[in-house]
Amino acid sequence: MPVPQGAPTGAPAWPWPLHPTAPGSGTPCGPVGCRGLDPYRQRCDQDAVSVHRLRALGRTLTLRWSPACHAGWAEVEPARGTSGLLVAGDDGARQTAPAGAAWTAMIPGGPDATRAAVVVAHHQLGVSESDSWADAVTGGTGPG
Repeated sequence: MPVPQGAPTGAPAWPWPLHPTAPGSGTPCGPVGCRGLDPYRQRCDQDAVSVHRLRALGRTLTLRWSPACHAGWAEVEPARGTSGLLVAGDDGARQTAPAGAAWTAMIPGGPDATRAAVVVAHHQLGVSESDSWADAVTGGTGPG
């Protein structure tokens, strides 16, 4: 199956590990929400907004949020050469993607309580609704 239309450059080849959508649920992700689901497969990208974006170290890290799905996810472009990608919520929800992945699965919640991070070239790039940062990483290799 091809990469979904509108997916960022560097998106992984299909199949990607996904959970099925509940039919007739009234929301794109079903009655249990979008936690852990792919935003492109669930079509949450169709109304998504870019909450905050940071361009640094040759990468663009974007925190995305879908009003219809009431869920957020992280994207990085280009994805090649990254050590890890993370989206996390203030409630402890988090989804990580492996090195070189272009986006994470979704976490539920609003854009004001969600943040994204990626590690590239021994730096962690991060964004939240109202802030962005680029810090040197010492020790570990993944966002955390």
